[in-house]
This record gives sequence, C-alpha cells and structure tokens, in this order.
Amino acid sequence: MVKPRVFVSSTYYDLKYIRNSLKSFIGSFGYEAVLFEDGDILMITKFLWINLAIQKLQDVTC
Repeated sequence: MVKPRVFVSSTYYDLKYIRNSLKSFIGSFGYEAVLFEDGDILMITKFLWINLAIQKLQDVTC
C-alpha cells in the first residue's frame, strides 16, 4: 500500500525548525512529508511555486 503524502508549504528560513518538527509529526501518523529541503521538490526559478506544488500533486495522483 502506498503511503499518503502531505505537502508542507511555508516559508523556509523563518520556519525551518517548525518544518522539521512538522515532518516528524506527519511521519508519526504513517504519512510521508514532502518538503523541498529534502530534495522532494526542485527549485526551478522559471516556475511559480504554485505550479511546482500542482505538478508534484499530479505526479503523486497519476
């Protein structure tokens, strides 16, 4: 069975410690956290962040 994935969206620099705690919290429920700092999302400057999020969600659901 595929693990459900949770996309975490927030600013990184001011919330990096909270994001790390949130990753652990999500994992404690058996879900997989998707965060850009883990290499789950590429930083491509020509795309808007919302487009990257939509693309990632489509990759998961297809």
